[in-house]
Amino acid sequence: DGIAGADILAIAGIGAPRSFFGQLANAGARVTQCPYPDHHRFTEREVAEIVAASTGHKYATTTLKDAVKLRHLWPAKAPPLWYVSQAVGVSGGVSLIDTAIADVLHI
Repeated sequence: DGIAGADILAIAGIGAPRSFFGQLANAGARVTQCPYPDHHRFTEREVAEIVAASTGHKYATTTLKDAVKLRHLWPAKAPPLWYVSQAVGVSGGVSLIDTAIADVLHI
C-alpha cells in the first residue's frame, strides 16, 4: 500500500524541510507539514502535540534523522511513526568526486 493519495503528517527537523515535504507530495501524498528547525530536540509535549495532529492521517512520517530522535519519546499506544530513508545517487561527475576524495585523503 503506497502513499499516493494518502493523507500524511510529515514531521521534519532538517535544514530544508520543503524538499522533504515536496518529495512526499510528488509521490502523490496529501501532506500536512509539521516543520521544526534543523537539529531540533523534540520535547514530550511536542511529541504529544504531533501525535494529536496525526489524527485523521493515514501515516505520521518523518526523516530517518528525526525518527532516531523521536523513537524514545513516541508513545507505545500512538499510531506507528514511519520514516523515509534517503540515498544519494551520482548521475554525473563521478571522476570529479573521486579526485576530490583523493585530494582530501592525499592519495
